[in-house]
Amino acid sequence: MKKGVYWIVLLSVIIISIFISGVGVNVTKPHHNSTNISIGVDSISKTLDTITASNFVFPSHIYTSVLSLNPGHNVNQIWVSVKDGEMNLLQALSSQNKLCPANPVKSSYTSSPTDKSQPFHYANEIQLSSGKNLQEAIDAGDLCYFWYTDTSYCSAVCGGGTRTTYCSHNGVQVADSYCYGTKPSVSCNTQGCVWVLNYAGCLYNCYNLGPCSPSPGGTPCSPAGSRKVCCYGGGCGANGGIFQGYICQ
Repeated sequence: MKKGVYWIVLLSVIIISIFISGVGVNVTKPHHNSTNISIGVDSISKTLDTITASNFVFPSHIYTSVLSLNPGHNVNQIWVSVKDGEMNLLQALSSQNKLCPANPVKSSYTSSPTDKSQPFHYANEIQLSSGKNLQEAIDAGDLCYFWYTDTSYCSAVCGGGTRTTYCSHNGVQVADSYCYGTKPSVSCNTQGCVWVLNYAGCLYNCYNLGPCSPSPGGTPCSPAGSRKVCCYGGGCGANGGIFQGYICQ
């Protein structure tokens, strides 16, 4: 009797173990693994995992479809959601914004592949060595190179200046060659410059500076950053006067 109970318990443990191991999607299956998806990069075959892990996703490269490992998938058989829309991975790599995320990021795919003859997989079914699936990596901006403009800085306070723009990847500045197209020039502080009162005080022989009448405050000036001082009048003793300093901004 005890022997029979032992075998029943052992069989139950085996069945439960098999069930647990089968729960969920096994992302290490060849057709879900990014190492089994090949892409032609400048006529050289590379795996999807290589190009996503080694900074091959930028404009200077030419991407083509090549025969992937068997089992595996070709690059034009992976459906992605990116900034330029929903398309296959080869189309996305050839688009202007490549693998930059949609804005806003979509919670699900709103369209599906039109070529039903292809055995498509969605990007969220493709596992990368980073631990994310391909769609997660796209949505997080991990594979995106874009022109970033620093809005906290302008080269001029008035009269027209430019902001600093650089190619960014994951919040880090990289070489401009990684980004698509010509670096944009962003204008700032385009309003005209005027004289603004900057400081005032008493000065002996203030009148040698020339009068502040009429006051230059608020009148147009150039170039930005230039300065001028003038004598406002008495109030600082017999030979002194109040002087004013203005800055063009």
